[in-house]
Amino acid sequence: MTETNALLREPWDSFARQRDAGRFGIWVFLASEMLFFGALMATYAICRTENAAAFSAAGRETNIWYGTINTVILLTSSLTMAVASQAASSGRDFRRLMIGCLSATALLGLAFLVVKGFEYKEDIDKSLIPGLH
Repeated sequence: MTETNALLREPWDSFARQRDAGRFGIWVFLASEMLFFGALMATYAICRTENAAAFSAAGRETNIWYGTINTVILLTSSLTMAVASQAASSGRDFRRLMIGCLSATALLGLAFLVVKGFEYKEDIDKSLIPGLH
């Protein structure tokens, strides 16, 4: 059995067709993401243009510390997830590292939610909820 045949998966009859299908799938995924996030960005731009004063007032009320802490948490959790992924592809010798990094990623995700909870509580206490009044 050749190395190419070992990588071939059902239902493909050739490695070239399998590779082409994978590439096509990635392009479809990227196009769908561009449509989705493009619509979100367009909606944000329209809302910001129509409500410039409200966006400016909300920006002044933003607690920079919550944003900074959550940015650090997200970057660190991305690092731990990348290390876990690399450890998983490296074999059985790195199983303990993989489990540790996945656990750290999950804990960092919980920390992110806790910080978001404090941020939202502060916004609620200041009556900064859209449509409240």
